Amino acid sequence: MKYRLVILLAVFISLILDINAQQSYYPFQISFGYAAIDIRTPTDIGGVLKDYINGKPEDVNMTAFPSSFGILYNFNDSWSVKSMLTFSKIKRGYGYTSGDPFIDDRFFAINLKGVYSLNTLIGDLRNFDPYLTAGAGYSIIGDNDDFKGIGGYGMNYWINESFGVQFESSYNHAFQNSATDFFQHNLGLVIRFGSYNTGSASCPR
Repeated sequence: MKYRLVILLAVFISLILDINAQQSYYPFQISFGYAAIDIRTPTDIGGVLKDYINGKPEDVNMTAFPSSFGILYNFNDSWSVKSMLTFSKIKRGYGYTSGDPFIDDRFFAINLKGVYSLNTLIGDLRNFDPYLTAGAGYSIIGDNDDFKGIGGYGMNYWINESFGVQFESSYNHAFQNSATDFFQHNLGLVIRFGSYNTGSASCPR
């Protein structure tokens, strides 16, 4: 029930923000939702790609509550900067196979990424807003903490000018050989705000 209230509140806020949105530009976005963490990652690049493509639900760590929160600032139609904070629990750790006992490790990650809108290359897709990301972050998995290089992609689907659904997927690679690489997949809601009048009928991302 409480999750329905959160969604209804988000929809209500989006309707308020959508006033006169047809001629507005939104420099800020906030996002929140569920994060799926898969740290069952091989060490060679071929194994990493195979693990990502053939990933199974039983390999993924998720919580019952929203665990990921982000904020983004648009510089222009093409480039943005985004920071994301994630709290979760790891039950299936590195090297986990079906039938192994669960562990109980904490998970914390914070990152800063550049975001490039693919609409710049392929043209305006109306409600669809695909993008690429790259940056760096810091994570804690159990007793291990280190810095990560991050690469990924995502997409927003805008239900209206200020409210949408967001999916994002990234690979987080440790700078040191600590066997704490992980995939992170996010699904949630995104709201853009801080609009000002552009005098145009179009609204860039």
